[in-house]
Amino acid sequence: MLTHYDVIIVGGGIAGVSAVEQLQASDTSLTVLLVSLTACVKTVSNVVALGRVLEQFDVLEQHHRHFSELHPGVNFLHAKVVGFDPENKSITCERFDDQSTPLELTYTRICFCTGGSPKLIHSSPLVLGIRDVESVQSLQAKLESATHVALVGNGGIANEFVHEVKNVRISWVVRDSFINSTFLDPGASQFLLHTLAQEKESNSSTSASKRWLYEVSQGSQGARGAALGPDWHKDLELSGPEHKSNISIEYSCTIAHISEKSSPDGKPFLEIQLSNGKSISCDFLVSATGVNPSIELFSNIPTVNLSSDGGIKVDDNFRVLGLANVYAAGDVCTPTWEYSPFWSHMRLWTQAKQMGAFAARCMMTHARDESLPLDICFDVFTHVTKFFGFKVILLGNFNAKGLDKNETEFLLRCSPGEEYVKVVLHKDRMCGAILIGETDYEETFENLIMNQFDLSQLKDDFLDPNIDIDDFFD
Repeated sequence: MLTHYDVIIVGGGIAGVSAVEQLQASDTSLTVLLVSLTACVKTVSNVVALGRVLEQFDVLEQHHRHFSELHPGVNFLHAKVVGFDPENKSITCERFDDQSTPLELTYTRICFCTGGSPKLIHSSPLVLGIRDVESVQSLQAKLESATHVALVGNGGIANEFVHEVKNVRISWVVRDSFINSTFLDPGASQFLLHTLAQEKESNSSTSASKRWLYEVSQGSQGARGAALGPDWHKDLELSGPEHKSNISIEYSCTIAHISEKSSPDGKPFLEIQLSNGKSISCDFLVSATGVNPSIELFSNIPTVNLSSDGGIKVDDNFRVLGLANVYAAGDVCTPTWEYSPFWSHMRLWTQAKQMGAFAARCMMTHARDESLPLDICFDVFTHVTKFFGFKVILLGNFNAKGLDKNETEFLLRCSPGEEYVKVVLHKDRMCGAILIGETDYEETFENLIMNQFDLSQLKDDFLDPNIDIDDFFD
């Protein structure tokens, strides 16, 4: 094994793997090392371009042996990075297959794609964070005997948990006045809630996930794996022992106190006090409240700047501020450039893929002493996901953040159970959109946001279902 590499990528998640794949596509003569905490890495497949920037893709779990077969020019190391010395351009690793002797490696350039760890609201074996394969396996095991589960959080993971978990009582604690406020508005949230009005039946396949073909290796147990993909629940049995589901939502409140207790037969449970005065007794709690960037390797480096959200500050070429030849991409970093009015930073699979690939391109460009302008994918925010079984596309400033209310208006079309379309106009120009269902508007809307076409003469009929929007722009 080499001890020096042109590029070392730390982290086997979407950002790290995207960086490795971009490096290999650019220059196969590079010596590249991917260091991963787990024996499996996250890869992207079935990429479908829905616009100039907008992409839909699947996230797969792939064992490193298969990954190495597909990328023979990439070296793989299953290890934990325990030391980072930017002055000597070196890292220290503890291999999971040989922990007796630490391994010191040097680099010309290095990119940290170490992701994040779940924000747990309480430290207890009865409080779970859904982040990687191992955590979902733990969730499956606990659901088998659970009758009542508490859930806190209002993002994508929380919403999919409510939709996918069956045959158990769920108490969902939401600090906002509507669900999924991270991504949606009250109208879109109400549209999705109709799918919860009907009683859910347990009809999931009992087969193991097709994407998780490898068990967590003994050597890496306890190490945090890469983040789950957008369809983390696909082909999984997430079911309790009850014969029906029961979901109650506690809006506009938070968890005030958690205490651990035991039933007369010795079974542990949680007693949860809410800020609205109510209490919940449950078998366990799922904490789906986001992630903290994994910055442990930078904790003793005084020249590194951290943002208010805990991420490592990077410039518009994903160089870590304050360090030479050090880059960061994905959940671990926070961009510091002046954002486009149609782009915002969110810790999502889409942006992890974009950041990793662009960081790799920047490293290649800087090796030639050249600079690289910011990629077009950072001009317009784009994200494709699924909520409650519906395809959801978010474009531009979809939540109208920071816009003057007097200069902003919304166009809305809703067909209950089929589609929800919301357009954000600022000074008669489209700046964002929320699309739920098979609307086929995504490419047109992305172009309208990028081109800033004046819609003042069209907006009255713009979302008329009897009019083909594309006819306006032929």
